[in-house]
Amino acid sequence: MSSESLRLRAARSIYRDRVGAPTAGDRWFSLYLIAFLTGWYVLPVAYVIGDYLDPEFARSLTDAETAPYVASAVVLLGVVALWLGRAQGPAVLSPFLAHTLLGTDISRRRILLRPTLTALLIAAAVLCLPAVITMFAFTQAGAWGWGRFGELVIAAFLGGLLLGLLAFVGQRMRLAWVVLLTTAAVPLGAAHLFSPASITLSPAGWFTALWSAPAAGVGTERWSLLLLGTAALLGLAALAVMPALLGRLPAHRVLEQSRRISDARLFTSVGSVGDAADLFRAKPRRRLSGHAVASRTGPFAALLLGLRQDVVTTVRSPLSAVAALTLMPTGAALLTLAAAAVGADFSDSALIVTVPTALLGGLLMFIGTGSLTEGWRQLKRELDAAALFGWSARAALGRRLLWPVTATAVLTTLGTTPVLILTASEGTAGAWTAGLALLILSARYFQSMRPRDIPVEFLAPTLLPGGMDLSAVKIVAWLGDGVILVTTGVLAVVVLPWSPQTLAAVLLVLVLIGMLWGWGRTGHSFFAAAPRRRL
Repeated sequence: MSSESLRLRAARSIYRDRVGAPTAGDRWFSLYLIAFLTGWYVLPVAYVIGDYLDPEFARSLTDAETAPYVASAVVLLGVVALWLGRAQGPAVLSPFLAHTLLGTDISRRRILLRPTLTALLIAAAVLCLPAVITMFAFTQAGAWGWGRFGELVIAAFLGGLLLGLLAFVGQRMRLAWVVLLTTAAVPLGAAHLFSPASITLSPAGWFTALWSAPAAGVGTERWSLLLLGTAALLGLAALAVMPALLGRLPAHRVLEQSRRISDARLFTSVGSVGDAADLFRAKPRRRLSGHAVASRTGPFAALLLGLRQDVVTTVRSPLSAVAALTLMPTGAALLTLAAAAVGADFSDSALIVTVPTALLGGLLMFIGTGSLTEGWRQLKRELDAAALFGWSARAALGRRLLWPVTATAVLTTLGTTPVLILTASEGTAGAWTAGLALLILSARYFQSMRPRDIPVEFLAPTLLPGGMDLSAVKIVAWLGDGVILVTTGVLAVVVLPWSPQTLAAVLLVLVLIGMLWGWGRTGHSFFAAAPRRRL
């Protein structure tokens, strides 16, 4: 064994023997718990869903007409993997090993190869699991045979592996190249919706062909094996090239991501999810000229000043702006597609598809609003200082409303309009999407006004008569209050079989709850007048 291997093994042994390190028994127990929950709870639920689905409806989701949507979704997943790798790629070490090994003469390829391969396999398994559960339900419903289910399971694992490799490419490349690849991939994904013939030229075409089995004669066993073999060869070729790329991976990027993921795990373990999320926020990268504080006079001076500050904040963080430009139109498009189920009865099997679509769309829009509402994160401090500028508390709120509302309206329209044109849907679908966008904004405001530190009373045990402790439930509800409000509104609109007037009233009540409760968290009176200026 070479000297490099011995030194590398010694460093890893020291790290594994640290106090509090997880043992092999802990890892096996985690795998056992995942297998137990999947086998005894998740798969039976998928079996029931498969029995509930109408076979004709299940087949309609796997025919040739769905191929453009599947191909566009696969391209979108590739873009997401590319950017996730830029933020946190698979080539990561613990801070101890990163600082200990990357500064030595040991080959960087030898240091990073094993942890990177492990991360890629774990990512492939994690991505494969929900795909397998979904395809199990479709197979049980009769969309295809169990032989094709096995092929799709292999395809899902290979697809997860390729997405992991795309994340590594995003980690390895410079930001300019990542932006260039994204600029080329987004029009390609959009072209699949307008020109289905372009699927044959797309890297996502092989999985699309396997999913849409009856399309274009690709449902034969020979074509299936050929597509799977091609995907496997692509994965093997990428894995063969990866060691050479690891040798040229910048050490500062590995160190930065290693420290960040370690700190995020520490914050998450103690319940400080907000602090963990702040670690992944894009930092301002542009410096603009002009005065930081501008004094203006006029009836709309405060409103225009707040608009200017919010726009400058967005421009100075281009990565956050790109995230909003990507996530919000995508989420609005998904909500518009799911709006067809508004008022549907519980017996409608299409709810199996529309409910996850609507929830995903709502969550994407909620995440996208984060970069548009940075001013709300500072609003509580501005409320305390509003009197120094001669403003009332409601004026301080008003000056921070124009940019989030305007930007959300524009991005929602960008995502809704193409769906309405392509699917020839009614205008009511766009109206429901606009109402849900308003709910998402109110939920973001409600969460932004939350105190930074968790209340002490939430940490106290809350025992039920049966001995169950609900303190963990309280903590989760406090941390995810905005997500809970969005999920509640989306489920109410999509699932409840009520009249449109009743659903609109429910949506309005939820919006008012988010706004009024969020304002109550500030501790200021909304109707308090501005202080008088004395000469």
